[in-house]
Amino acid sequence: MNKKYYPPVNNNNLHIPVPKVLTNDFLYKNIKNIKQSIICLEPIKLINKDADGLDCLNINLHKTDLRNKHINSIKLQFLSKQINNEVIISQETIDSNLKNTKYNVMCGYNLIFYDNFYQNENLLTPELFLPIKYIAEHHSISVNIINIVNILSMLNDLELYISFTEIEFDKELDNLFPTLQIDQKIQRKNNTFNLFSVMFGMGVKAFNEDLPKIDNQNLIIIN
Repeated sequence: MNKKYYPPVNNNNLHIPVPKVLTNDFLYKNIKNIKQSIICLEPIKLINKDADGLDCLNINLHKTDLRNKHINSIKLQFLSKQINNEVIISQETIDSNLKNTKYNVMCGYNLIFYDNFYQNENLLTPELFLPIKYIAEHHSISVNIINIVNILSMLNDLELYISFTEIEFDKELDNLFPTLQIDQKIQRKNNTFNLFSVMFGMGVKAFNEDLPKIDNQNLIIIN
């Protein structure tokens, strides 16, 4: 079957046919700029309850400076606040109390990732593109740090640094995203594959015959 294409997007730098369904390969071949940024949050203000009623930290990315960005990596690091240039809690103590902590990344009620949490390690799979700016707020992308019982008592003395990689596209291509479908494969550690499918105003499609194996229990669908 022939692929359907939108007319080429034309400006001084962009003369490409734009497929109706965008994949990782297409997206990464058309990145215009990549930049690294860091924001700082107060974790004591992020305390929430998880599905089991236990304390967790809920970081709704739509309520941070990431809300109007496209990202493909995000790392978290807990550091001590300082008084008179002296840390309140040693980094060794913080890291020790974070052992056995886990995290998940959610899009609305859809689970994207669930794994062990490690300081300053990417929470996303390589090459995954999260178009946060084009995801509706009722499907907010959230990072949840769970099993935090060992750090609860020290949260008031900690700062949470979020470092992320922002990717940018040509403006005319970027403006087409709300009319297109974005299908991205996520390879999990057990070598199964999920399909992360984003469609804006066009319904939902989350099926790809090219996937060698799909873990249907973790299929990601975003309206």
